[in-house]
This record gives sequence, structure tokens and C-alpha cells, in this order.
Amino acid sequence: MTAITPGERLFARCAHAPNSRGYCGPRTTELEAVALGGTGDVLAAARRFSGVWVYLDLAAQQLGRDDPLALDLVQAYWLGTPPPPGFARPAFARDLVQRIANQAGSYWKYLTPELEAEVVPTHGFHVFGVYPWSRLLHRGAPEPLMVLESCRLTPARVLAVSGAGPGDRLLVAARPLECVDGELRLRAERERWVEYTLGGGTFFDAPPRVGDWVALHWDFACTALTAAQAAALEADTVEQVRCVNLRAEA
Repeated sequence: MTAITPGERLFARCAHAPNSRGYCGPRTTELEAVALGGTGDVLAAARRFSGVWVYLDLAAQQLGRDDPLALDLVQAYWLGTPPPPGFARPAFARDLVQRIANQAGSYWKYLTPELEAEVVPTHGFHVFGVYPWSRLLHRGAPEPLMVLESCRLTPARVLAVSGAGPGDRLLVAARPLECVDGELRLRAERERWVEYTLGGGTFFDAPPRVGDWVALHWDFACTALTAAQAAALEADTVEQVRCVNLRAEA
């Protein structure tokens, strides 16, 4: 098997948490193995993700690339960093909405050309714009907010490290979502403990330290972030929250 590329490694790390819960993609242990530093067929697994694969595949096609798991494309999707030069958002938005709508059939009736104005090639858009949960916030039930909070990638600052063995955790500061009178918001930073070890290993190339930035996915610290990546991820979330509120007002 060929060596794992940085893009494949990042994909495995960011996709593992929902995949391991059975929410996204195929039943596989390969993503976990790759995320922990091993090998596996990430491309075969990624092709079976009905959501993220559409974004990566369309972006690669538009840019004339033959590697949808190139690092810059994977970072743009999971971390909200700027897409590569040459990326044309209007054409991408049109093709994305059409392709996802065709997959969904009549189940999600809001996947129409009107949604194209919100489209960006990020997981944040998929969570807040494509999934139905943001459209259920007005009902007041806790589940939509919980799913949005868990499913999005959240930037967090490490405040303390309890250890590096099985069950050890990180104390982090992150901005949670809240919904007040039907308006979605990002609250001020709050502290919480999160898991970051799995099977005696971690998804980090170097042990996390106090002051580092990490990304959280389903309450699991899945990858290290640079300060610039953390800022991009937060900016993407802020924009998605803005779109959700504008949509609710319409």
C-alpha cells in the first residue's frame, strides 16, 4: 500500500468521530488506523461518504485535479480555510446543490437553487445549510441544537492536559452554540473536558500542550490546528450562523 498523504491523514482524523458512531460513511476500521498514524485505503472509504465526497470530488473536477484528497481541498472542507486559486464558487454552488438534491430526492425539499447563495465548500455549510437541523431550531426541542453543536468542527484552546493514556482528556475553552428566542448564536468561551486518546494513541503528530489549538468533532479532539486554521474555522461558523438566522427571518 502506498504511503498515506497529509490530505488522507487529515480526512481520516476529521471524519472518524461520526463514522465510528455510524452516522457517516461506510463501516470501516481503516479511518481509525490512518488517523492514529497507520495505513489504510482512505480513498475507498471517502468515496462512500455521501456528503463530504461530493464537495471534494466537485472541487477537484473544477480545478482539473485528479486527487480529491489533496491537502488544500481537505483543509478547505473540514477547516474552512480558503479554497485553492481557480476555485469558482458560483459554478461549484450550482453543481453541488443539484447533485445533493438528486441524492436526497424529495426528502429535503429546500435543496433548491435558492440555497446556492449560501454555498461554500465547507463542512460548516453542509452541517448548517444542507442538513435539516438548523430548520428545526424554532420548535424549541434540544436535539437540533445538540446535533449542530456536535456535528460541526469546533476550534478550541487547550487549557490543561490530564495525561496521554487511555481515558485521559484535555481541558479546552471553546465557544458553544445557543439558541435564544429562535436566534442562533455563538456564546463566549466555556471550559470543558474532552477525549483525545483512542486505543492508547492520539490523532496528534506531537502531544498537545497548553496553549495549542485543536478541532473538536463529536466531543473528541481530532486534530491539531494552527492559529490561522482555528480563525478560519471560527469565521466559517460565524458565517453559517448568520445564514441560518437570515433564513429564519425570511
